[in-house]
Amino acid sequence: MDMLDVRGLPNDKIEFIQQLIEFMRQKHQKPLTPPEDETETIHLRSWSLGVKGEISREEIYDYLDEREDGAR
Repeated sequence: MDMLDVRGLPNDKIEFIQQLIEFMRQKHQKPLTPPEDETETIHLRSWSLGVKGEISREEIYDYLDEREDGAR
């Protein structure tokens, strides 16, 4: 078994390391409540922009540039 040299460390750090080692030695337990299916909790909003088919990045950036120029 490997040893960990804690000489010179403050007592609070030694206690923390001891707690960490004890935690790691515990047998892994299953969570009390099963995790929720994350896909059910994610709701992405989308707005129809009237785009039919594929649109290129250039078209998107050109559209955004035109909007910024008009807003100035």
